[in-house]
Amino acid sequence: MPCCSRPLETDAIAAAFALVNTYQVTVQDSATQSPLVDATLTLTAGGSQHALDVALPPSTVGRSVLVTVVGRNGSQELYRTSTYMRVQDAAASTPVALSVRYTGPGIRGRVATAAGACYRASRSL
Repeated sequence: MPCCSRPLETDAIAAAFALVNTYQVTVQDSATQSPLVDATLTLTAGGSQHALDVALPPSTVGRSVLVTVVGRNGSQELYRTSTYMRVQDAAASTPVALSVRYTGPGIRGRVATAAGACYRASRSL
């Protein structure tokens, strides 16, 4: 399996994703590293994917930013990802899928589907 080393780990990591009930989303300007957004989003735990929508000022459209998303169950961090992307205009934006990495207690790895492919959790930023 390219993402996880064992099926039991894959099952445990996927089950932990369903426990996420809070996301911490930070957005930084990639050139200056100045913070643009630091938001905490709550949702009902469950599901195999989550859609997040984070609004940025219109002046940031087209700017390259570093987006960090941390998934938690209460105060326990379970997942994390960071990626660079361009800010889209809200009227013409398309969802961006982000792959997440398990960072919670115990085992470590990337979430994989039952077929062994890397699992991608949808995030719309």
